[in-house]
Amino acid sequence: MTSGNRYCDPCNQRSSIKLARVWCTECQEALCKECEAYHQTFKVSRDHRLIPVVENDQNPTSLFKIKAFCERHALKRNEFYCTLHEEPMCAICVANEHKNCDGIITIEKAAENAKFSPALADLEDRMYYVVNLLQKLKQDRILNIQVLDKQKTHMLLEIKRFRENITRHLDVLEKELNTDVTEMHQKHVEDLQLQAQELDNRIHTIKEYQQSSKKIKSQATNVHLLLAIRELENLQISQEEYLETVSDRLSRVDINLEFNQNAVEIPTLAKPLGFIQTKISPCYVFTTTERVKHAPLYVKGILHETRTEIKHDFIVPRSDRNAAITGGVFLSDGRIVLADNNNKRLLIYNENGTVFVEVKLNGKPWDVTEVGLNKAALTLPSDRMVQFFDIKTMRVTQETNVKGRIYGLSSYGGRTVVVCRGSGMLILDEEGQVDTALPIDVTFVEYVCVGPGRIYYTDWYRKSVHCIDMTGEEIFRLKYNKMKYPLGITLNRDGTVFVVGRDSHNVLHVSADGHQREVILGKQHDLTYPRVISSHHGSRRMFVTYSNKHVVVFTLT
Repeated sequence: MTSGNRYCDPCNQRSSIKLARVWCTECQEALCKECEAYHQTFKVSRDHRLIPVVENDQNPTSLFKIKAFCERHALKRNEFYCTLHEEPMCAICVANEHKNCDGIITIEKAAENAKFSPALADLEDRMYYVVNLLQKLKQDRILNIQVLDKQKTHMLLEIKRFRENITRHLDVLEKELNTDVTEMHQKHVEDLQLQAQELDNRIHTIKEYQQSSKKIKSQATNVHLLLAIRELENLQISQEEYLETVSDRLSRVDINLEFNQNAVEIPTLAKPLGFIQTKISPCYVFTTTERVKHAPLYVKGILHETRTEIKHDFIVPRSDRNAAITGGVFLSDGRIVLADNNNKRLLIYNENGTVFVEVKLNGKPWDVTEVGLNKAALTLPSDRMVQFFDIKTMRVTQETNVKGRIYGLSSYGGRTVVVCRGSGMLILDEEGQVDTALPIDVTFVEYVCVGPGRIYYTDWYRKSVHCIDMTGEEIFRLKYNKMKYPLGITLNRDGTVFVVGRDSHNVLHVSADGHQREVILGKQHDLTYPRVISSHHGSRRMFVTYSNKHVVVFTLT
């Protein structure tokens, strides 16, 4: 819609049509020149921000229907916000539908920390994730077309080769059959020719007898004639005896062609010559958009008092050497995976620590994180390698080599962030390849955690906690006198952060904007030299490791 056909909303209510010239960002209404003057006169609206309607049409927010007025009471503005139900409302809603809700605040108060809202960051991260998936799906379609083109070319060539093979085979069979016909014809012709020659010889002999008989008859005496007749009789008898037997020995010879029945059926049986089949298989692109429960829109500016309830406390047994737990993760299924740097092993526990599986490694692991369904990754600093593996089979599925020693890592939304000395923060894509290297000074950084659009890390030398966005721009930096030698860090689903202080022997709870903090675990809980902390994203459970081999599981209340 352009300013040429945008009309004044108040005038339209009075059945009057006037072109609008400005847009009130508070009332979400278009105003004509006259209504603009009234709007700037009334006390209730004189401070409202007015912009040209053209600018509003070009404003990204014009893409969305922003609900400035109550959905239940159309003429009432949304002036309040219920933090319990996470929805805006008018004064009537507060008095009626939400009269028993404790978390009612003004809409302005709710909006104070909107830029730090986990929901906004989560949306940005999910949009990036979906766009990335759609691009991969599009590329997969293009590659599929290319594969089909190659398959078509290959099949046409195979059909041609198949036909040529059939033709060559038929040529061979034809040649063999022609040879058989020729040889059989030749054999029978030769036999018949021999028989004809033999008969011709008999004919010649008898004709000589006839000539001799005539000469004797005309020239010889009667006595000679008598004797000659007797001799000729004997010769004739011999020829007649031959004639009687030769008919039994002579046969009529014919040659016939009868095709092999299988060969005769080839033209009919070979219809069609072949079959073209379509194989449908799953797309190679993993398209899950499964997420943990949506992040809250409203971010509390002040932390409410957080209490902890210790559930379990167990000790990691030694192996060849004493255990030194340098990393760990609370898996989605409730199991706990620990990286034992001293003994080159991973330990997989159930939540209460009563059952564990030991997995031996070739190198010394530092940290481990969950990167997807039944998929995890670990860092090997000395090998300068990130290993991705299947949690069920413990089979390595991908290895990514980097240029520096790597320590902490964390994953969210298909991206894995790794601390790499000399390179900064590395962001790996879903295939485990380095997508981005943020030039962050990580000389004294050992641990990192990543959430919706945010990266959090600790710097033990500077005694600080840092929050940056996915481009490396700093959002906040926290230093606190009750936090000494900060190491492990984890993110709760409400956007708040938990940090362990090794030398202060405590766990610190930090608000999403970094302005508020509280100690939730300390020496009073026998927490000495804690290092690793990880939260379970589907609940309010966490675990902390301390004194190299102890693990305590607790719940936030």
